[in-house]
Amino acid sequence: MGSGSGSARLLAWILLAITTYGFDLICITALMPTVRDDLGGDELYGAVFSVFMLGSIVSLVVAGHLSDRLGPVYPGAIAPALLAAGLLGVALAPSMEMVVLSRALSGLGGGGILSTAYVAAGRGFPPEMRPRLFAIIGSGWTIPSLIGPWAADAVEAAWGWRWMFVLLVPWALMAALLAVPVVSRLTRPETHPGPLRNVGPAVVLAASASLVLLGSGPSADPIGSWRYLLVVPCAVVGFVALRRLLPDGTLSARPGLPAAVASRGLLAMAFMTTNAFLPLALVEFLDASVAGAGIVLTVAAVSWTAGAFLQAHLSRAWTPRGTARLGLVVVCVGIITSAAVIRSELPILVAYGTWAFSSIGMGLTYNTLSVYALDVAPAGGEGRTAASLQLADPIGAAVGTGIGGVVVATSLGFPGFWAIMAAVTVVGFAAASGLAQTATSSSATVSGM
Repeated sequence: MGSGSGSARLLAWILLAITTYGFDLICITALMPTVRDDLGGDELYGAVFSVFMLGSIVSLVVAGHLSDRLGPVYPGAIAPALLAAGLLGVALAPSMEMVVLSRALSGLGGGGILSTAYVAAGRGFPPEMRPRLFAIIGSGWTIPSLIGPWAADAVEAAWGWRWMFVLLVPWALMAALLAVPVVSRLTRPETHPGPLRNVGPAVVLAASASLVLLGSGPSADPIGSWRYLLVVPCAVVGFVALRRLLPDGTLSARPGLPAAVASRGLLAMAFMTTNAFLPLALVEFLDASVAGAGIVLTVAAVSWTAGAFLQAHLSRAWTPRGTARLGLVVVCVGIITSAAVIRSELPILVAYGTWAFSSIGMGLTYNTLSVYALDVAPAGGEGRTAASLQLADPIGAAVGTGIGGVVVATSLGFPGFWAIMAAVTVVGFAAASGLAQTATSSSATVSGM
């Protein structure tokens, strides 16, 4: 990176972009029960989160490739601008359908921000700084998590929920403008990737996953029973596209990078999906307010950051495999105990405590997998590695929120939803057995990237 002041400016830009992105996620999750009450469209509740993740799939591939080929300044400037456009779309949305479309646009921005920040961290700082660096970056979620639910509740009470999204637009635009002088300082890799071949598979995956969600949703409108015919062929097409986007061996959790990507996807599916539906569960079962339900998001992010700093400490003595599997056990226990507390209608403070416990596990495993992947990434291929690893998050979360929306709307309800999410962490624990005891090398390749 060069000078210390340049590194400081880069870190400041990363924190600005991640913090703005964090406010976006916190506010949409906290305000969604209110948005649903205002605009209707109960059957689209899960789709609001799913399309965001599906949009991220496309932008992660494009941003990762552009970072390797041209440098991260281009996706670093474009991604926050797309996030700003999506925020404005939600603020002006006349219907839930418009909210869904706007969240897809925000997903394009959010995925690009994550990929660019990951690449900037890999190229702008030495390897020995990475465990602590990712812990610091994780703290970029702390501010929106601490004040986001309260701000959303206060703004909603004073001016309406739309203004919360309006107020975030200038911050996203600021991140877009500052990317040019700050991120452009990073050197381009000496080796360049081949042609951008994976945009097609990414678009196909996003489109097929959207059609699967439409076909398996609880509402028969607008295409009636014919919608069920979409599920199987679209799932097959999406599966083929998915294999093109991920490292060879990911679906079988082959040791090395593929196991890290598989574990990351399963972790995201279990934790991020549960986190998205928790405010709704607290409102329905414990009659929580917007602020009361949103506090669980604050608790989650702060505890996640605590887990990230704990991971930085444990990395000196623990293997990646041991730390990742410990975190997955903690996440699983947290999901089960949170479900039991909410269904038993115990005080909401108890639910905060159980979800805080689960979030510590998320910080442990998530950061372990991030550091591990960068350590095994080939020189000049940080962008492709970032895209592979970060793709696991939206894919896992999109599948999870899609399944969650369907399950919660059926007779299985929240009990069935929580059981599925807990089971996913068990599969993730098994996948993590493929992590090497030390992350010094990897023979994995990223298919087609």
